[in-house]
Amino acid sequence: MAPARQDVRGAEALEQATEQLKGDVWVLFVGGSAARGFWEGESRAAVEAVEAAAREALDDSATLIVCDVGDRGDWEAARPVHPLRAKAELALRQLPTLLDLNDPRQRLVAQDCHNRDRLRRLLNDE
Repeated sequence: MAPARQDVRGAEALEQATEQLKGDVWVLFVGGSAARGFWEGESRAAVEAVEAAAREALDDSATLIVCDVGDRGDWEAARPVHPLRAKAELALRQLPTLLDLNDPRQRLVAQDCHNRDRLRRLLNDE
């Protein structure tokens, strides 16, 4: 079994997507998307690695949200007040970032988002 997957773009879409979700909710923040192209170098590899690890580690009651933070100029120019950076509970500073929405301290950033061993340990709560 595999977790449900949702793709969203921006803070408002993420908030709407998570309002009614229960259970394990994991969010992968990336720069860009497969459809629009990735502007952040690690993001494409992170999406592929996280999806594969989530299929192995999470069941169908979990949700994986891939959140495109928006345009590169908005992300970089808005420091530190980009809507996703401003959310204290997310403490989002770097892309890509994978975090457990129920406990945002549980996270991986940058290259760790495509490190199979670190992904396995995080998703399996080891």
